[in-house]
Amino acid sequence: MNLYTVGKNIKAARIRKKMTQDELAEKLFVTRQTVSNYETGKSRPDIEILVSIAEALDVEINEIIYGKERSPKDKKVLGKFIIIATVIAMAWIAMFIAMPHLKRLAVFYYVMSPLYILRGVVMPLMYFFLGWLILCACGLFLGAKPPQFPAKKKVRIVAFVLLAALLILLLPMLMSFAVLAIEEMKMLTSDGSHSLSFSLGGNIPVISKISAKISMFLYRFPFAMLPLGALPWLLRLPKNKKEPL
Repeated sequence: MNLYTVGKNIKAARIRKKMTQDELAEKLFVTRQTVSNYETGKSRPDIEILVSIAEALDVEINEIIYGKERSPKDKKVLGKFIIIATVIAMAWIAMFIAMPHLKRLAVFYYVMSPLYILRGVVMPLMYFFLGWLILCACGLFLGAKPPQFPAKKKVRIVAFVLLAALLILLLPMLMSFAVLAIEEMKMLTSDGSHSLSFSLGGNIPVISKISAKISMFLYRFPFAMLPLGALPWLLRLPKNKKEPL
C-alpha cells in the first residue's frame, strides 16, 4: 500500500466532501496534525482507521486505497489530452526531420523562407503549446491546480491583452515571410537574373523595427515562448467555489 497514494486519495475525498482537516480529525477522534500526516504520507493509517476515514467521508474503502475511478467526463478529458499530446509530439518529430532539409535549401539554393518560417514561427508556437501541455499534464495526472489570488481576473485580462499585442506586432514579420516566399519562387522560375530583396516588417518604421527585433529574438531563442504557453493554464479561473484547506 503506497502511503503517498493513500494520503492523496484521503485528501481528494475530503475536499470533495468539502470537509476541513479539523472536521475530519474530530470525526476520527485524532488531532489535525495526524490527519495531515496521513494525507502527506508521513504516517500509515491502520485498517481500522481507513474504515473510519471511509465512513466519515461517505466513500468506499477501495476508493481510499486505490483512488476514485475516473468518471466518463474525466475519461473524455483524458482522451482529448492524449489526442492533443499525440498531435504535438508528431509535429515536433516532423519539425526536427524537416530542419536539416530546410537548412540545405537555404545553403545551396538560397531558398530562405521555409527555414525562416520554421524557426521564426512554427518552432516558437510549438514551444508555446509545449508549455501549456506540460502544465495540463501536471493538472491531469498530479492533481496540480492553478494558483488563486484576488486580482487574478485583472492579471488574466492584462496577460491576454499582452499576448494579443505580441501577435499583432508579429504580423509584419508573417507578411514579410509571405513576400519572401513569393520572391524566392520568382527567382527560382526566372533565368537567374532576378534579384532577391527582402525587408522584414511592414511599411511603418517603428512597427517594422519592433517586429524585426521580436522575430529575430524568437528565431534565436524559440524556447522563450515556453513560459508564455503556461499562462493560459496558470491564469485559468476556477469553476467551483474555493475548496477547504
